[in-house]
Amino acid sequence: MPISNLAKVFGPTLVGYSSQEPSASSMLSETKTQAAIVESLLKIPSDYYANFVNPDCMNNIGTPQSGELKHTPSTESLLKRTATKGFFNTPLAS
Repeated sequence: MPISNLAKVFGPTLVGYSSQEPSASSMLSETKTQAAIVESLLKIPSDYYANFVNPDCMNNIGTPQSGELKHTPSTESLLKRTATKGFFNTPLAS
């Protein structure tokens, strides 16, 4: 996907708007600015970002492992519960 398309997609999320409740006209006008900002950030060489990310430490990041397994409901227990109680308590169901 081209950088310009990525910038258009992620611009509103990453940059945001100038107010909490932007009007339709301000959203339309700010979208171009947001895309330009994200596109500029994406064009910065990866060497710049390497100063902030240490790839050697990336292997240490992972899902924490606990010593014991956690118990979760089985399919049978879930089916029994829904068949007898139902999801909603409505006057029509009783």
